[in-house]
Amino acid sequence: MPSRRMPPKPILEEHDDDDDDLGFRPSRRRYYAPHRGGMVLTFGILGLVGPWLCTPLCLFCIAAWVMGHSDLKEMKAGRMDPEGEGQTRVGWILGIVGTALIVLGLVTCMFWFLIVRMR
Repeated sequence: MPSRRMPPKPILEEHDDDDDDLGFRPSRRRYYAPHRGGMVLTFGILGLVGPWLCTPLCLFCIAAWVMGHSDLKEMKAGRMDPEGEGQTRVGWILGIVGTALIVLGLVTCMFWFLIVRMR
């Protein structure tokens, strides 16, 4: 079954030109790629809750971090719909925090096993 993607959302831009008598030019349409803010936010939450529920969910932290970073770059470049910037930024931050907690937990477990082993 082929996946159905939504067409890009048209965004109208206004231009200020002093050359026009009325002070504006007709708007031109600009098409943005759809944002994935909800998905990045969901991945960030799942990754943050993952260590307490199930270990494989921890991988969502890394996905939220990578996807959020690339989407924020696309929004800054003007190629992605900036409406989802808030959700994307929160999901990106949750991905970073979740990854840091996972790394901290792994280091703590390794350190604990070394101490127990040394006794």
